[in-house]
Amino acid sequence: MISSPPEPVFLSRSGHSCIRDALTPVETAGSLDGRWVVPTRSTGGEQMSSRDGIASEGARVVARAVTVVCLAAILLPGCGKPKTGDPRLDLEPVQGFSLASAKFKPFKHRPTAKELYERMYALYSSFDSMAASQDTARHFPGHEWPAEHTEYRFRKPDKQLDCFSSGDFTDLDICNGKKRLRYDPAKNAYWPAKHMSPPDVEPPAEWLGVSPWAQALSSWSIKLRQDATVHGVPVYILAMRMKPGLTRREKITSFTRLVHIGQRDLLPRKIEKKTEQTDGTVDRSTITFSGIHADSPIPDRLFSTKPPSGSRPLRARKTGRKSYGLE
Repeated sequence: MISSPPEPVFLSRSGHSCIRDALTPVETAGSLDGRWVVPTRSTGGEQMSSRDGIASEGARVVARAVTVVCLAAILLPGCGKPKTGDPRLDLEPVQGFSLASAKFKPFKHRPTAKELYERMYALYSSFDSMAASQDTARHFPGHEWPAEHTEYRFRKPDKQLDCFSSGDFTDLDICNGKKRLRYDPAKNAYWPAKHMSPPDVEPPAEWLGVSPWAQALSSWSIKLRQDATVHGVPVYILAMRMKPGLTRREKITSFTRLVHIGQRDLLPRKIEKKTEQTDGTVDRSTITFSGIHADSPIPDRLFSTKPPSGSRPLRARKTGRKSYGLE
């Protein structure tokens, strides 16, 4: 049993302590719970003057404000991230789940895997627009993967924004049906059109990994597992296992997905992936959705393919006898 709680340490996104520099832990008499107060000079056993009391109380108020700000920078996605002034790069993560005007026919009984999957595909295909945010955590023996975050915006028929970030790397990819922009904020540089594939979009159903039932069955074995909850939300669980011989790499022996789908809106909350290889290693990853908003208004400026102000085109460089990269 732990006799006392560990000393709390709060780190900002830059890795520096937000609270420890300003606050000191003090044990509350008769309790194991600690509270944070601003260190004050000793009173030598004498009663503090009203001025000292006001100053001390004021310092406590400041300390609480610092605590709130630092916790917000840690816990809220995107909080504390410097703004660029470009709305395509200053996206706020989507929070919560909403179908807005989109509708689906509710089940009168517990659905089969086929009924659930087909209802999901019909619903996602009906979206005129969609905004979503997801975080991916990967677990591979012997390797540490940085957390991944993706922002997705889509509007029919052919407008899409996809912003992927992992560690210090960010890749912004925008298609507007006619042109495509791919931009690297770290280098403040964009891919020249001649080095990119033609504009292509992933509609919501495709982006969420759902295809027509017959097409899905050609690659996957799909079963409905026992219901569960995710953050208090009742969910269906679809277990999808890729059929033998269809994995993209020879070293992979099996690939499975557990898709947790909200029962009230059929929107995914979590996807657990598991990859087994011939040498016995297992690669696991968990995709968690913080929010999905269907049929939500998305401004045109997010789909602009004009390179950000002051950016430059990446230059081609030869990386091998016949292959080229960009720098």
